[in-house]
Amino acid sequence: MSRPLRLRWILLPLALITALAAADLRAQPPAAAPPLPDGPPAGFETLDKTEQDPWLELFPLISTEPEEALDLIELQLENPDLPIADRTRLLATRASILDRLGRSDEAAEARGELRNQLRRRRGPDRRGMRPGGFSGEDASLLSRFFLSSSPDQWVPTQPSSVLATAGGVFLLMLAASYRQSRVGRGSRGRWIGVSLVFTALGLLPLWTLLVAGRFVFERSGSASMGLTFWATGLSIFFLMAMNLRALNQLKNRSFNEITTGPIPERVAELSRQMGVHPPLVRMIPADTGDLSAMAFMSSIAAPTLLTTGGILHRLTPEERDAILAHELGHIANLSLWWFAGIVPVAASAAVFVAAWLDFPGSPVTELAGAALFFGGALATGLKRVLSRVLEYDCDRRAAEAVGHQPLASALSKIHVLLGIPNKGLLSWMIYATATHPSRDERIDAIARQAPEFEPVTVPWERGDVPRRRWAARCMTLVWLTVLAASLVLIRSGHPSEGAIANLLMLATVLIPPGLVWWVIYTNGRWMRRRMAVRGSWWSGGRVTVLSIVLMIAVLIAIGLDSAVRESAGGRREPMSIVLALSFLATFLGVLAGMFLSMLARFTARDETRIVTLLLAGDYEAPLALAERKPRRKWSPTARYNLAICHALNGDRERGREEFRKLTDEGRGPLAALLVLALLQLEDELPREVLATAREYEAAQPRDPVGPLMEGVALLELGELDGAWEAAERSASLKPDEAQTMALKGRIAMARGDLETAVRCLDAAEGMAPGDISMERGRFDLAMREGNLEGARVHLDRIRDQVMAAPLSFMQARVKRLERRWEEKA
Repeated sequence: MSRPLRLRWILLPLALITALAAADLRAQPPAAAPPLPDGPPAGFETLDKTEQDPWLELFPLISTEPEEALDLIELQLENPDLPIADRTRLLATRASILDRLGRSDEAAEARGELRNQLRRRRGPDRRGMRPGGFSGEDASLLSRFFLSSSPDQWVPTQPSSVLATAGGVFLLMLAASYRQSRVGRGSRGRWIGVSLVFTALGLLPLWTLLVAGRFVFERSGSASMGLTFWATGLSIFFLMAMNLRALNQLKNRSFNEITTGPIPERVAELSRQMGVHPPLVRMIPADTGDLSAMAFMSSIAAPTLLTTGGILHRLTPEERDAILAHELGHIANLSLWWFAGIVPVAASAAVFVAAWLDFPGSPVTELAGAALFFGGALATGLKRVLSRVLEYDCDRRAAEAVGHQPLASALSKIHVLLGIPNKGLLSWMIYATATHPSRDERIDAIARQAPEFEPVTVPWERGDVPRRRWAARCMTLVWLTVLAASLVLIRSGHPSEGAIANLLMLATVLIPPGLVWWVIYTNGRWMRRRMAVRGSWWSGGRVTVLSIVLMIAVLIAIGLDSAVRESAGGRREPMSIVLALSFLATFLGVLAGMFLSMLARFTARDETRIVTLLLAGDYEAPLALAERKPRRKWSPTARYNLAICHALNGDRERGREEFRKLTDEGRGPLAALLVLALLQLEDELPREVLATAREYEAAQPRDPVGPLMEGVALLELGELDGAWEAAERSASLKPDEAQTMALKGRIAMARGDLETAVRCLDAAEGMAPGDISMERGRFDLAMREGNLEGARVHLDRIRDQVMAAPLSFMQARVKRLERRWEEKA
């Protein structure tokens, strides 16, 4: 049985990492260090008060006679009574001089000795070291005496500057969430409260460095300082992006607010029952002929429930209420607040790791990069663990509100419609690393919670549940192992081991979303091919993605090259120059891709407006916009959308003409042929549908929609054998296609084989619950059996789905089905 917010599964991994880090710290015995003096050790603080200070003789030699300076440093290091603070400064200075002289091997050894010295300084005797430790004053004085590299230093932070920074970020958050709160009708108190919390979260990396540098490690270097700047900026950017993304969803004209009907009333009732404030409810329009089934919460400043037509029209009322209650559960358990804190916490952890590993003379870039990778890997794992806990909790709350059986049934259908497989190795890999549990895991948890008088009857693979849970736990253990091993490898200081750690953490960041992306990419490959504009291959987005992939490859090569140079003892400068130029080229590629995307977005404002109006159901405004600009040369995609507007505005003949022009020119998307076939089907032109379907099949021989449309046309013509053969070809290309199974059911019905028809329609229901083609087959079956009441139910579902998804182009066919029912009644 799942329990609400099992936070121990979040705290235990963090405790394990902390324990491993503490064990690594304690592994360095402090006994080898000489005892600290009672007062501040001799150093820069007493430079003008004592003639015995070794630095007076050393400073003039650093830039003029570096070899003599090294000899003097070695002589001073042989002094057993030398204070630890002076010894540390001398080791850092020696490493810097050796780097300037090009003696990389000796410099690496000096840095290793310096690292060991700093580890000894972390012992229990460090309490008196702050006055004479390696402080910002030391670093600034050293930099004054010709040290070429950027000094490791602590920048003192005045209270006034801290308050000014916090005030500036607070005003930024107020501005970012103001419009969101106004558009979403959020309260003023919530607006200010959200801005205050986001300000604290955004500055969390800075607070971390202040605490870690002052009180934990009593030092900070340039790596941790630089990383803090970027980590704080990343946290603020992430929180700003959350606000702006939510604002974009609230301002989207195509997302219509639902204010009347049973949905807002039911949301209000469930909100009162679950003890939360009722959110706004907005409908995401269908951009294809199919209704997707999704619902999610958006906006912290003004909570809004976004849903799609599939939730309303492909689920039963009880199942719909269960999904709505699940989303309200995200308000009750503060899911959005938890998610908002993941990136700032991970960025703060990266700063803490950088401060822990940073020391004078350490490689700044490598250390900052490793800490950044660590933060990314930590954020990925935290999002996964936390999200799974919250999803189980939302399921529990929804089951208590509306019942366990409706929720289990709704989840069973939703997971089928998501397109992620529930069987096979890929399914196991995805759900073991995903943010949501699998269907079987969730239904099993609901069944365990259900009382005896309300058993869950939805079938699920009970035997797979324990194995899936163990797989998820093993992936959590792998995540923890990667984090701990990466810390150990980075701490070793060897470049090759650091490169291995970075690769491990990079894999931890990329693999979980990469698996989901692969499934989505695979499922959407035919849609992309249908909508691709022929003759256009390069775009800003493709250039950006390709450049980012190449940049990652170059970064990996740079890490490996650094490791090879370190092990070989040579510099291999030509290779380093090539890699540096490659990185610069990929970076410029990213900038160029972003510029092209922004340019395309700026120049295509009218075309974007056409899409927005089309999705909002306003078909006259895009046509009026095109008429006002008759000389403009519209892109093939814009012409495709305008042709859809003609068809949906009642002028199907003009729509067919425009689609035929696009296909004859050979530049428009191939989807124009499919829409043309649907319009011909609307106007009862099966011969033309057959010709168009075969034309599309010739252009895309591997797409199952081509033979599917051919089978529909042959069924309308009464050629049942040819229709069955076309359906078989479509099924061979995509066996789990619900529309193909529904077509086979209708063909079997026309043959009089009702048993096969029922079997095919049941299979289509399992593949895509509530699919409109399956509902059409159920209507024909009910009419054939004389079940007018059942036929009316299916007819109402078809009509509702067509109204919610006008791009299905079934308006005329629905009217013919209504006339058919009325004649029979």
